[in-house]
Amino acid sequence: MSRGSGTGPPPAEAFAPKGPLRGRIRPPADKSISHRAAIIGGIADGPTRVRNFLDSDDTRSTLSAVANLGAMVNPEPIENMPTDFVIEGVGPGGPRSLGRIDVGNAGTLMRLLPGWIAGYDGGLWRMNGDASIRKRPVDRIADPLRLMGAEIEVTDGRFPPIRIDGRKLHGIEYELPVASAQVKSCILLAALRAEGPTTVIEPLPTRDHTEVMLEAAGANIERRPGSVTITPGADLKLDEVEIPADLSSAAFFIVAALIVPGSRIELERIGINPTRTGILTVLERMGAEIDVVSLASGGEAIAEITASSSHLRGTRVEGPRSRLPLTSFPCSPLLRVSRKARPSSGTPKSSSARSRTGSPLWSMPSRVSGRISKPPKTA
Repeated sequence: MSRGSGTGPPPAEAFAPKGPLRGRIRPPADKSISHRAAIIGGIADGPTRVRNFLDSDDTRSTLSAVANLGAMVNPEPIENMPTDFVIEGVGPGGPRSLGRIDVGNAGTLMRLLPGWIAGYDGGLWRMNGDASIRKRPVDRIADPLRLMGAEIEVTDGRFPPIRIDGRKLHGIEYELPVASAQVKSCILLAALRAEGPTTVIEPLPTRDHTEVMLEAAGANIERRPGSVTITPGADLKLDEVEIPADLSSAAFFIVAALIVPGSRIELERIGINPTRTGILTVLERMGAEIDVVSLASGGEAIAEITASSSHLRGTRVEGPRSRLPLTSFPCSPLLRVSRKARPSSGTPKSSSARSRTGSPLWSMPSRVSGRISKPPKTA
């Protein structure tokens, strides 16, 4: 049977690396931090200047929801989304009681916002979104909020739309059944209005952008290994938030520099929150040549990263300390170590990936080649 019949696999075509790649870039802003900047800026008392906000459908939904709840955004994102703007938060007065909140397709908004509004007695809100969002479970946030005294209804016991009747909340100690930064963040936001302290216990560490931002805003927060406690009463004042460039987006450029001979790419103001650097930890074990220079910042850890072509060795990715964020997986197949390399699960005795202070940092493979299938032609 001929290949052109469309019934067999399409022909494969070999490709060789191009390069070298050289330049200086700043990847897109971090979406997780952008969501939290909009929400916590809306909660805070007074103005918060947000810099380098990500323009996406999801973050626009979050900013729109915060504005509809009473926060003022200047300049308003009427047609074009400004990367820098000021949010005038609602402060102690609380959010406006709003009939409906459209979250679009923003799962982070759907799971975090109820934590803010659930504790305002007398308010009524209904949250809904597109067809996709209505298939995503929200019972994991509804259950702990109910334990705190919230009145919250979800569809079929598990899904959006959500109805929230504001009630007075009380603090709890809650152990997450499954590690989730979104569920943890929802509970912490609700804890700001609860009577008494609230403690969230994690089975595994998750990203801590909410904790970092609440701490910067002056919240009474105590962080210990495996748990975090919020004691209400503090007035939040955030002042300024810089959204760092997203490490998951930067990972593609880092990989490209490492695997294409003669390459050197500089990446500007990348977020290096320790809960997000799993891929860099893996790369360190592989011996990549990466230079990381930490920069002064008022909240999230930020750095300049320079990646240069490297000869890398194989490694195994296993265990909770080596977990990669899902957004880093797409670049993993781009890596191919030399045939003589042998995977190693241990940490090498030496590494060429080091910070300016001499401590080990992060890494990847040396050469890439492969075969790529062409899609079948259509009439």
